[in-house]
Amino acid sequence: MAKAPETNSSPSADASAQIAAIDVGPSSGRSDSRSIMLKVPMTDGTERSMSRTEYIRTRWAQGVDRGTIRKEVCKLQNKDVPYQVIFGATKNQPGGPPNQKKKEGTGEGATA
Repeated sequence: MAKAPETNSSPSADASAQIAAIDVGPSSGRSDSRSIMLKVPMTDGTERSMSRTEYIRTRWAQGVDRGTIRKEVCKLQNKDVPYQVIFGATKNQPGGPPNQKKKEGTGEGATA
């Protein structure tokens, strides 16, 4: 006689399942990829679920610098997110803060 699988209905198991549902989105069809999902608080008090990459690129297009975006993502995920994740999502993307775009002849040692 087959034994029925045991279910763990402890509160910590339920919380883990909820966290997993928040952090990991559906697969994009490739077996090696997944989307990290964030719950982003909106100005009207609601929360919107969006992929981490979508959030990063949206903030970059709004002119926010990478360091600030990293701090925001770390806060939304409640864990440290490497700077490389932010850079990878914004590399070759239009946007970013206008004051970080280098102008020729304005670097250190330039004379006026």
